[in-house]
Amino acid sequence: MEASRRTSECRGSRLVVAAIDLGTTFSGYAFSFKSDFESNPLKISTNDWSAEGVHSSEMKAPSILLLNPDQSFNCFGYRAQHTYSDLLDDDPDKAAKYYFVKNFKMQLHNREISLGMMILDVTGKELPAIKVFTESIRFLKDHFLEMFTDKKLGFTINDVFFVITVPAIWSDAAKQFMRVASEKIIYRFCDYRSCYLERRCKAAYEGGL
Repeated sequence: MEASRRTSECRGSRLVVAAIDLGTTFSGYAFSFKSDFESNPLKISTNDWSAEGVHSSEMKAPSILLLNPDQSFNCFGYRAQHTYSDLLDDDPDKAAKYYFVKNFKMQLHNREISLGMMILDVTGKELPAIKVFTESIRFLKDHFLEMFTDKKLGFTINDVFFVITVPAIWSDAAKQFMRVASEKIIYRFCDYRSCYLERRCKAAYEGGL
């Protein structure tokens, strides 16, 4: 009850609500301004990923992460696809040192979840699962904030209430894993993060597409 009350209070003080959906195949985000919500709760906006090198308007990007050989972030989504493809064409031996991670969300299914668990990239190299999820959420969060900066809307991260979706069928351990991953890069002054059940939040997200 107390957590619910604090969530409501903190959300009410924000000017924008942003829902980050780190999906199995595709990922993206949707957002709603407080002023728009008050007049039309169904007015939800999404990002157009056409600037990422695709030839048509896309509202989600592939859930693909490319990390450098030292496991630092390189790129995500369509750019990860194109960059890794170019690496393979130019120098396969060099490409083999990078971490190209697909379907990483599925690698949490039917496993004992822990913060120290490892997952595999497409070539079978191991890397920490928490690293993959944290970098992916970080990219989506930063991409959202950069979009606001480019449009000169005058908002900062302190004006945004973030929602991270998680599948309703996930175990409590898997949901906590996602919560920890989001807490690493989304700071809230209210001392909590919001992880809502995907079945509810995603329905609202996709209903606005």
